[in-house]
Amino acid sequence: MNMRTKLVPVVPVPAEGEGLDGYLERLGCANDLDRPGLSRLCQTGPPLSLGTIPLFLPDLLADHISTLTNLKKTAITAMTLEGYCDRLPYRMTKTGADASSLQSLRRQGWFPPKGSAYCPRCLAVDGIWRLSWRLPFVTMCLDHQQYLNWQAEQ
Repeated sequence: MNMRTKLVPVVPVPAEGEGLDGYLERLGCANDLDRPGLSRLCQTGPPLSLGTIPLFLPDLLADHISTLTNLKKTAITAMTLEGYCDRLPYRMTKTGADASSLQSLRRQGWFPPKGSAYCPRCLAVDGIWRLSWRLPFVTMCLDHQQYLNWQAEQ
């Protein structure tokens, strides 16, 4: 077993409704990994942006993250939009993280122009990035009754 397939020393418990990209960021912080180190740890093939992970998770990467964290693959997949399965009012096919797939998904609903939408008040409470913020029809935080931001606050 090489370094890339060893269980990481500190594995946080995924929060209810947490997105996989946010979870991986917490995993990296808990193990003193910067973003490039985290990307290298998660690498299973050609470079994959961590930002596309909430949308499409290749099986090989899901297996790899499962090996690293000892989490079940179903728990990892549940942290992506694929976890919503047939409960979504738009079409999502698992075709991989290529540009045409992402553009097709974006055309079906609202997505922030860049990055992820978020509720600053939720983040201030627990620092958890919600998977629901990635849904193209979610534009408000129902807990705080405010629109989600998609730009860094100044």
